[in-house]
Order: sequence, then C-alpha cells, then structure tokens
Amino acid sequence: VNTMRKPTPGIPNPASTLTTNHSRYYGYKTGPCILQGLTIQNLRLGPLKLLNFSTGLLLFKMIEVVTEDYVKYNSRLNHDNTNFHQFLQHIDQVFYCLYGHPVSKQCVRNYIKQKYYLQSHNALGVAFTYERAKQVYFFYKTTKVAEFDTLSKNYSISLDVETMFRSIIREIPEAERPDKYIELVSSGIKRNASFSEIFSQVEPRLCEELRDIYYYIGDYHFKNKVFNKAINYYLLDICVNHNRVDAWAAMTLSQQKLIEMCLNSGDTIEEADTITSDCLWTCNSFKIILSLDSTLLPLYIEYGTFAYTIAAFSSRRIKCDSVVGVMSLEQFTALEKLKTELLATCSQNFLRATQVLHRHYKYNKIENDEKWLHLYMLGDPELNSVPFDTIQHWLVLYHIVKYEESRPDLNTSAAGTDLNISTESSPEKSSDDLYYRQSCYSTRLLFIAHEYLGKRSWCCHENGE
Repeated sequence: VNTMRKPTPGIPNPASTLTTNHSRYYGYKTGPCILQGLTIQNLRLGPLKLLNFSTGLLLFKMIEVVTEDYVKYNSRLNHDNTNFHQFLQHIDQVFYCLYGHPVSKQCVRNYIKQKYYLQSHNALGVAFTYERAKQVYFFYKTTKVAEFDTLSKNYSISLDVETMFRSIIREIPEAERPDKYIELVSSGIKRNASFSEIFSQVEPRLCEELRDIYYYIGDYHFKNKVFNKAINYYLLDICVNHNRVDAWAAMTLSQQKLIEMCLNSGDTIEEADTITSDCLWTCNSFKIILSLDSTLLPLYIEYGTFAYTIAAFSSRRIKCDSVVGVMSLEQFTALEKLKTELLATCSQNFLRATQVLHRHYKYNKIENDEKWLHLYMLGDPELNSVPFDTIQHWLVLYHIVKYEESRPDLNTSAAGTDLNISTESSPEKSSDDLYYRQSCYSTRLLFIAHEYLGKRSWCCHENGE
C-alpha cells in the first residue's frame, strides 16, 4: 500500500487533486489511492503487453474497485468537475484495453467539453459476453434519459456509445429481446387498437437491466434526424417501456417528419396510398400519446397541424384526380370522409391546445406567442362550415395582434422594419411582422364578415324576415 501512495515521476497523481481542489464535490478517501496504484500498473504493464494476463484480471479488478465510487459521484453536480473527468478517463482507458471501445480513442461523453484521448496499450482484449456487456452499459448510460424535445445533448449518447450499445444489444438473450413484438405493436397502432389491446400479448418483463438502451439509440438517431432508424428503436423501446411518453412522442414526430418530407419532395402521386396509410398510423399514435399525458401542449399543436396538412393533401388529390378521371367513386368518398375527419381533428386539437395553455401555462403573459396560431387554426378549418365561429376566432386574433403591436418592448428596444422580409422566419421583435400579420388578419376578417353577412341577408330576404 505504501508503494502505491508514493508519487511517480511523469505519472499524474489523481488522489492529490481529488481530495483538495473539489473536496466539497468529490470526497474521496482511499478510493483514489487504490485507483492510482492500479492505473500506474496499467501504464507500466501496457508497454509490456501484459494487460491481458490471466484474461484481463487486472483490468476487471480496476472496474470492481471504481464501481462504488462511480455510483456515488456520477451526478449532475460533478458533470463540470475536471477531477471527475479524470476519473472517467481512467474508466474509459480500462474499457478500451478490454474491448477496444471507443474506436475513436477519445472522450465519448457529451457533457465533457474538454476532450481527452486514450492510449493504445496493445492489449488483445477479452470476449464480450452478456454479463460484461451489462457492466459496460452501466458505466456509459446517462444519469437520466433525454426528453424528446430537449435541445441539450448532456443526456444523449455520442456516436461511439451508440456503436457500443448496438454491440450490447447483439448479446441480449433471445428470450429477452423485444424484436419479435415490433410487427404486433405496429399493426395494433395502425388498426387503432386500444392501449391495453396493443400490449396484451407482449411479454411484460423484457431485458430489465438494459431497459433504456433502445431509447438511448433511438434518441441519438432522432436528434441526428435519421428518422427511419429512430422509429425502429423507439418501437423496440415501447415494447419494453409501454408508458414512456417521450418514446411515443419522438416516434410519432419522426413518422410525421417522414410524411412531410415525402409531401414536399413532389413524389406524392406515386406515394399517395402510402401517405394515407402512414397518416392514419401517425394520427392513432398521437391519440395514444395524448391519452397517456393530456397536458402536452406541443403535441396538440403538432397533431392539429399534421391533420390540417393531410387534409389539404387529400383536397388537392381529390381535385387533381377528379380532373384526370382516374379516381373511382369509392376512392372519392373515402378521401372526402378522411378530409372531413381530419379538419374536425385539427379544430379539436387546437381548441384543446388553447384550453391546456390557459390552464397550465401563463396564457395571458406576453411570453406566450402561440395564442395567435391556435386561433388562426381554429378559424381556418371552419371557414366553409361555420362562418360565424370563424369570425369570432379571427376577431379575437385581430385584437391579440393589436395588443402585440402596443407591446412596450417593441417601442423601447428600437424594433425596426427590415427591407427584406424573410419568408421562413421573422426576426424576434420585428415590427414588420406584426404590421403584416395585422393587415392580413384584418383584411381576411372583413372578407369573412362581408361574405357571412351577405349570405345571411339573402337568407332573411328569402324567408321574408
């Protein structure tokens, strides 16, 4: 023990830094000394190609020693602690010598900004078994899973970890794999089955010790916009974690994005039937999410917008195919029914979004700029069916825009008018966006009111009122 505590020239002394600089975060006592001794042996035996002696006994002993400290100090509080980063570097070095991971030989944790590089000790490595795979997963999973709508990558995995997790999945025993239930769950969503019916035949306890691994990989692909792979891994995750709302939401938004990409690509004629089928799957998935959590405001907005988009696509398809003459009566009737249902769905979701915003958020505060979108979408689908309700929505919308125009921050923060108006996104606190929006809404409000009052006066004249 005494020889392990002596400083060695050229070898960093983690114990001295771990017990002085950040003692309030990192209260090591004997742990760093043992880790230092094992690390020194690692550095000395590495050049001699002796690290795989007795099937990596030394390296596995190092993992056994640091496991307790890793559990104790792996928290958000230490994620910015450079001493904790050195501790993680030792762990990464051990796994690199055992399994050749990470392949890039560098830091693989997203929350560490100052990257470090690992050394090649010429170790031959050991066999990668399921028990050893669970040990690797324990050290590389994050303290919590990332939410579907978070922008921070601190709780997401990197490319190297994603590669290692896929290797771990291959070691899962066949009896614990959820792969065999993917088609069952997907078909249940498509036929609009109930939540309990979808998972009635799914084994309740699958790969419990690795229950988040599929979500980590799905989140990695979702955040990198590889939506096909994301959907597949999210399906695997909900087979294991039926009630994980983040997995349901990200999977549905991935499918929504794929449909929108197809609509924008111009290949809608050949893919029309596929789009219709996929949109039903997506709508049913939205229903399940909102049944699990009825306060998800972004999902109401996404669901309503998606329903309106598909309704517009169905309307265009009806017009185009009717002109060409290739649509049968059954297809025409089905598309008309689908369009009507989707417009009703759009109105219901934006009405619900308005209620959720009013109940759970600061609805009357300036920060919430989503009110105008809800009212706009509530008025637009009802334009041809319920003109009076449309006038009501657009009248409130007009007053909201007028109120935004009088916001003090626009008058005091030198909000100017741009010479070129962006068609994609207007700059924050830009007065031209408000003036343009106000002009459009007031013009359309007058048009709707004129048309509605004209029809009403004609009806009154016909009825002798």
